[in-house]
Amino acid sequence: MVTNQTLDEWMDEATDRFGGIQYAMFVCPKCGNRASYLDFINRNLDEQLVYQECIGRYDKSITNCDFSAGGILGTMGQGRFISLPEARTIEVFNFA
Repeated sequence: MVTNQTLDEWMDEATDRFGGIQYAMFVCPKCGNRASYLDFINRNLDEQLVYQECIGRYDKSITNCDFSAGGILGTMGQGRFISLPEARTIEVFNFA
């Protein structure tokens, strides 16, 4: 079941579970790989991709997965919809 949250609710959950969004781990709904902001930063990647794109898109030594929540499949029912303040909603990976 997909979770619907406001941006504030999502950020609060990340703080409660991980100590802050920058420490959160996200799980790819296709391959199950887990990645954090730090995993993306250490590879000189945009850390904002961590909650919508599998790190395998950029580092094939981890996994050969190229999944993105921005694709036609979204998160295949295994993610979250986050309502942003500008009245836009994005689909993101679940926390690991």
